[in-house]
Amino acid sequence: MGASILVVEDEVIVAQDIRRTLIGLGYEVSATVATGAGAFRAAEICPPDLVLMDIRLKGPLDGVGTAARLQEKHGMPIVFLTAHSDDATLARVKGTLAHGYIIKPFTDRELRTAIEIALSRHDSESQMVAKAKQLTELNAVLAARAEERKTSSDRHLAAARIDPLTEASNRLHLETELEGIADRVLRYGHRYCVAFCDVDTFKSYNDTFGHLAGDDAIRAVARAMRVQLRRSDGFFRYGGDEFLALLPEQTLSGARECMERVSAAVVAIPTVENGGVLIRSVTLSIGIAEFRGAPHPETNQSWLKRADGALYRAKARGRNCIEIAE
Repeated sequence: MGASILVVEDEVIVAQDIRRTLIGLGYEVSATVATGAGAFRAAEICPPDLVLMDIRLKGPLDGVGTAARLQEKHGMPIVFLTAHSDDATLARVKGTLAHGYIIKPFTDRELRTAIEIALSRHDSESQMVAKAKQLTELNAVLAARAEERKTSSDRHLAAARIDPLTEASNRLHLETELEGIADRVLRYGHRYCVAFCDVDTFKSYNDTFGHLAGDDAIRAVARAMRVQLRRSDGFFRYGGDEFLALLPEQTLSGARECMERVSAAVVAIPTVENGGVLIRSVTLSIGIAEFRGAPHPETNQSWLKRADGALYRAKARGRNCIEIAE
């Protein structure tokens, strides 16, 4: 059996995968733990030859702090596992006298190379210089690969969160933005309003002027609405002819004033001729609700449902108006 390795990784599936890989490479896994405290206990019970340490651990001590204490007490080599290759993270790694780091996801060959380099600390000076150079080159390659993956991932994630027709954010992005709102309202007293905006009788617009004209109209509506919102506001295409504005630090009266400007801007969109037919201007029906905090906090679902109910009341009133949720 090869060297004994302690795995410190707080994602269970990742930890299990690393354990299987290490065993397949001929190493012994002394323990698999998820926290810094668990690492200290495991190192006391069965000191490993090497520690594979995730940088981002949950709990009082992250991977860097845990590694520093393990080295101070046991002097064992540490190889960091990280999905983050930014300069600040790598600077913290270097400050721990770590024996290397591996960018996730990694191959079996990359894992074996990093481990063997770390375990070779007792080799002769010439061997160490050669392997240090090898480690530097390996880390440079891994860092480049990680940067490429991050750039590609960021590009695809951004594209996945944008509606291609209007360039407004989409429902996927909205779900991300809604996370944590309840906590910020209750913990810090922040205020949030949401406004559902529906283009009135848009089906008949499409039926009359055609879907290409409808697409042009939707794009024009989105542009007019976005101009009236603050940079800090969220703007989303919620459905075919329905938009949603997320208004942080906004009172109900402030939200109404904002939506009145939005509505006026949409009505003022210049009409155009389409095949000799004058296309009429479009209007919005709007429903607004403020997130309810203490003493009876609500969920995002109930908040959006109240705003949607206000929108339906606006439609029932004859459209082209604004309703405020109770």
